[in-house]
Amino acid sequence: GTKRGFSSWEEGAVPGGSANRLSELDPRFVRRVLWTTAWFGGVAFICIASYANLPKGLAWGAGVILGLANLFFLDGLIAEMLRPEGGRAGVLIAFVLLKFPAGYVVGAAALIRFHLDPVFVLAGFSTFLLVALLKVLGRLLLASPWLARERKGAGGTFLRRFRKALVINRLRGLFQS
Repeated sequence: GTKRGFSSWEEGAVPGGSANRLSELDPRFVRRVLWTTAWFGGVAFICIASYANLPKGLAWGAGVILGLANLFFLDGLIAEMLRPEGGRAGVLIAFVLLKFPAGYVVGAAALIRFHLDPVFVLAGFSTFLLVALLKVLGRLLLASPWLARERKGAGGTFLRRFRKALVINRLRGLFQS
């Protein structure tokens, strides 16, 4: 079964149920991107509405909602197509109709009817791409040898070396003044 319409392939996608290696598919990735984008989009909406103006904040928020809906329906469409027993025709048609015509008609209608700033709508719509990119880069950084606990001949962890460099630079600054 699925939870709240999310990917039906979650249970069996990763052998043993863990996704701790970079080469394995993490079935919860799209869910985490959706939640992080929703939180970030909400905070950014408040900031944009406060510092720029309310119409630009609303345009950003509308773009974030459209982007989240787009990713949600795309995830559902792909999950349905990849079901082991095959995709159900009615569900596939519903996802295709919700994702493509309905999603883009709602977006165009919002732009035309409410005179939203298209730049802010596009920026909000693209937010989930930025969130996904940053999540992937973060995972790559955490798996990199730079953050390994012990590196032979490197003088300890990356964070320890970074802190040492900060202290040395601060001390240099004190004596140079």
